[in-house]
Amino acid sequence: MTTLNTIRIPTQHIAETITTEVDGRLQNFIDDNLTKTPDFEDLSAVLDLLEKTETFPAVIQLSSAEYQQAKISIENIIECCPNENDEAVLRGVLNAKKPVSIWDAFVEVGIGDPKDETLRELPIDSPCGADCFKVIGYGALLLSVCDPLARPDIVKGIRRAISIKWHG
Repeated sequence: MTTLNTIRIPTQHIAETITTEVDGRLQNFIDDNLTKTPDFEDLSAVLDLLEKTETFPAVIQLSSAEYQQAKISIENIIECCPNENDEAVLRGVLNAKKPVSIWDAFVEVGIGDPKDETLRELPIDSPCGADCFKVIGYGALLLSVCDPLARPDIVKGIRRAISIKWHG
């Protein structure tokens, strides 16, 4: 029986960043004539799953060997990552667990403290939770490309949008 490991990709930006690194590593395998190795096959499977992912946030199940290859790629990105926000989000990709509430999702994608304890009671799989989850995904994408000085205002806007959807 194969053990599955979960990675959680919060935004398309993060998926593209990981895909670029994985693709680069695969090219190194090709250049070194290592295409018949288990590591190449596992890394190829990771690339295939990333490329098939169309909606974000996304949860991807990987075998232990595939997870190891994804982890190496993510750690390579973190090592040379100039963006502290991306670094925190990338670390969250590796420590993924499926969030149950909007509170969990808010914290997991690296936005910070939602500042509304009632969000712990809002399940992601409810209609309102699903809408709030989309706001979180779009917010995380915006934060990944914004000027760091704009971050507090964007986070405030994300909180406000979720509050309006949740409380009316």
